[in-house]
Amino acid sequence: MNSINELSFLEELKDLLNQDRDYYKVDLHIHSIYSQDGEDTVESIISRASEYGFDIISISDHDEVQAHTYLSSADVDKQGICIIPGIEISTYNEAYGSMFHVLQYGFSVGDHSIQQIVYHNHQAEKSRFKKQCQLLVANPLFRVLSSATPKELEKEIMLLNNSERIPDYIDFGEYLYKLAVEQSATIEDILDIYKESIAIDTCKERRSKNMDNYSWISSRIKERPYEPARMIKKIIANPLTEDSNYAAEPIGNISISNYGQITLDKIKDCFVTVLAHPEYRKALQLNQQERKRFDFLENNFSNKRITDDEFGKLKEIYALPVTVGSDFHYTKQGYYHESDFYLMSKPQLYTFYEALYQKANI
Repeated sequence: MNSINELSFLEELKDLLNQDRDYYKVDLHIHSIYSQDGEDTVESIISRASEYGFDIISISDHDEVQAHTYLSSADVDKQGICIIPGIEISTYNEAYGSMFHVLQYGFSVGDHSIQQIVYHNHQAEKSRFKKQCQLLVANPLFRVLSSATPKELEKEIMLLNNSERIPDYIDFGEYLYKLAVEQSATIEDILDIYKESIAIDTCKERRSKNMDNYSWISSRIKERPYEPARMIKKIIANPLTEDSNYAAEPIGNISISNYGQITLDKIKDCFVTVLAHPEYRKALQLNQQERKRFDFLENNFSNKRITDDEFGKLKEIYALPVTVGSDFHYTKQGYYHESDFYLMSKPQLYTFYEALYQKANI
């Protein structure tokens, strides 16, 4: 059971609900520098939320709670914002496939079950990193830019990463972009190499999916500003064409959906549990017992894998209330330009508060 002191956010939520107002501005899915692919400090996240008039936020990093450790130990000005402890847990489900993420809210940082999840997934991520280095050396783009062995690649990426965290997909993108810059190769040159490698792939299905990916990236870089490393990441880690899914010769795709991360049945039902950025067809693959593990569905601003109509249908099928989140990883994403998306009505917020309160066993 959590102590009252650790659950001060409940009192803050209660105070907000007692105000004479109909709506609240809420973002329950934000990533900080403590996520492997996050770029914003805790302070900058709070300042941005304050600038846009948010009442409630949650920093929900990937398999990590260091942001909340920092918040509880450092003298951080929350600028009047209620900050709810959150975590985005990477899980694996064979029926769902890749991107099966679970959000949990309302824990204390030192909770044993949360720490077990963090430890388990960190070990799995270390294993994934080594496997990704082995895969990447077979990638045509990598072979043009480097002749490093998997062991050498591990060391080079760790040096570039320059932190204690386990390297993630974005670190591979940044590493290859660094090599490209050193060799005066542009993003257009990289796309040409990608297109050439697709053309010689003997697997028809994989070739088609990678061609779709190539077309999307080509259009994306013409439409609006982009970060080259993130585009390269999309080239070398297409979740639709994982090497393990095909009997054909590997092409060095570093996307790995199953790397030993925790499974849903091992996540304890002692905190508010939310299905993050759901994909319609994948979410329908979950059985009734698995669906019952969730208290809410997330309406995620950055989720392009589901339409508004599909989300509405899914909400009816699951018969669950909804949370809202931006999935912000860095400020340049600009996810707050559609301000009304983040409005939760008083009844919606009360439902969330009530779930947090009940799980806290107070």
